[in-house]
Amino acid sequence: MIARQIEILKEVNSKVESTFSPLSREQLNWKPASDRWSIAQCLDHLIRTNEGYLPQLAEISMGIKQNSLWERVPLLPALFGKLLLNASRPDGKGKMKAPKAFEPLQSNLPTETTANFLAHNRGLIRQYESLPKSNLSSYRLTSPASKLIVLRLEDVVELLPAHEQRHLQQALRVMQTEGFPG
Repeated sequence: MIARQIEILKEVNSKVESTFSPLSREQLNWKPASDRWSIAQCLDHLIRTNEGYLPQLAEISMGIKQNSLWERVPLLPALFGKLLLNASRPDGKGKMKAPKAFEPLQSNLPTETTANFLAHNRGLIRQYESLPKSNLSSYRLTSPASKLIVLRLEDVVELLPAHEQRHLQQALRVMQTEGFPG
């Protein structure tokens, strides 16, 4: 399971590097509408979202993560995981408002945003590679967006790459929008 998710993260990196690295700052920050995100904002959002999970993933990799009392409540992690996975899949139909903690910067982001995303994602891949290969369902993580949301490690491992695929598609649609600077 982890190996497949690592492959997805690598595919996202490859597509981001080949498609967005050559773009100018103007192109990266161009928005199809005032209420829509630019390519750079999509990438910034993914960095912000993933960073919130990295400390807990590191604790699991080091074998020091202890599930809190709230994280041990039965059924909640599976329920939250299913809901978030369905909402974050690339083929998901609905729009979800990003939690405040995960909102991208609203200003003119630098061209380094693409390189920052690529470096960040390589770190996420290394983190996935260091996770235990079995017993994933015994580990719980608290969402950085809300302490009330608890997820199983197996769901987080699947959630972050699916979320990246979803926003990669969103960023690619920005490039295909009429008026995108050429």
